[in-house]
Amino acid sequence: MMILMYMSLACYGAAAILLIAMFNAGFALYLVPAMSALIAGVLFAALDKIIDTLVEIRDAVASEPDVAQSVPNIPASLSLDTPDLVELAEKIERLRAENGNK
Repeated sequence: MMILMYMSLACYGAAAILLIAMFNAGFALYLVPAMSALIAGVLFAALDKIIDTLVEIRDAVASEPDVAQSVPNIPASLSLDTPDLVELAEKIERLRAENGNK
């Protein structure tokens, strides 16, 4: 929503103009409106960012994920069998015996 960002920029501009007028006039009559415009600009910018984030979340949740593209192809030659603890202990003992280490 670009209108919120434009409103934020307009508030920043108004705050700058009011601050310049305050320094030129020499009295603090313009200080309160300048600070109010500055705070409004920050709030408009924050609201714009919040709405953009919520729109991105909505779009991510609403879209259907394509599972075929997200899962890599696993070759058929790749075995997914994992050895148990006994088999691992036997392999370790066999390797130690081959190397002569205990």
